[in-house]
Amino acid sequence: MKKKAYLFFIVLGCLALMETSAQAFETITVDTEATPRHECGFVACRDELFLIGGRGVKPVERFDPQGGSWQQLNKTPLEIHHFQPVSYNQKVYIAGAFTGKYPHEVPVGELLVYDPGTDRWSTGPDMPKGRERGAAACVVVGDKLFLVGGILDGHSSGTVAWADVYDFRSGEWQTLPDAPNERDHVVAASDGAYLYVLGGRESDFHKPGNFAAFFSTTQRAVGRLNLETYEWETLPDSLPVPTAGGAAAFAKGKIYYTAGESGQKSAHDQVQVYDIAMSSWSIVGRLQRGRHGTGLAVLDDVLYTAAGSGNQGGGPELGSIEQCPLTD
Repeated sequence: MKKKAYLFFIVLGCLALMETSAQAFETITVDTEATPRHECGFVACRDELFLIGGRGVKPVERFDPQGGSWQQLNKTPLEIHHFQPVSYNQKVYIAGAFTGKYPHEVPVGELLVYDPGTDRWSTGPDMPKGRERGAAACVVVGDKLFLVGGILDGHSSGTVAWADVYDFRSGEWQTLPDAPNERDHVVAASDGAYLYVLGGRESDFHKPGNFAAFFSTTQRAVGRLNLETYEWETLPDSLPVPTAGGAAAFAKGKIYYTAGESGQKSAHDQVQVYDIAMSSWSIVGRLQRGRHGTGLAVLDDVLYTAAGSGNQGGGPELGSIEQCPLTD
């Protein structure tokens, strides 16, 4: 018993050494918080931050980091949730989103495009036929949009390892080799040379009497796609704390991953960082409020996250925003 206790405290000590205050998030004080929402998107575009979608039809909200205030804009054209928005040519693109109610949410069949300059929505290209899904990871690198993972039927069936790329110049989709792992509620980030696939789970996993058994299937493995050869590998160093519905971004030579949900009641607050040069993960801080179902945006060397759900599942929905200035 003493030996077990001794090992337990050694582990705690190691974890404490891993966590530093170097990347401390702080809540931004605002006059009025954003509309509480979760399973939404959060993205930087045109030197501003945009909160988009979530369950129910919600307004787009714009955050001005200089003024520290939110502005409510037009609503989305339909209910959209479970997506990772991206910015391209001064517009926001949404691919791999769901619409509809739990547990049989339906994939949106085309890309949706939001123009912050006009506050208007338009319909983009169709999703690749037969490969429509939601809760997928989405990243833009150069003139290409990459879509990885996802699930076909809400929280019910059809978790996939699919990978696709859309070329904005040619207007064509290309099917890529499958990722190493099937997963949904997944996110990704890129340093320009590789695409890193992070977190997620298998929401098609159920047990008799426990439909939501999928909460226990969070994935540690980190998949990496070579953007020149389109070859996949699994990194030897796994995610320290696996979650689903997390948020990811690339900044200053590092991949940041935070937030998410798992089998525990409260949403996760750990800020996990992959140092690309060192090929290693560490936990460098915590959010002020654990949350899942939102995004992580980078603007002027500052990380931002907003909204989301504070506990496993749908609530409480949050409207707060946090920031973390990045250090070298």
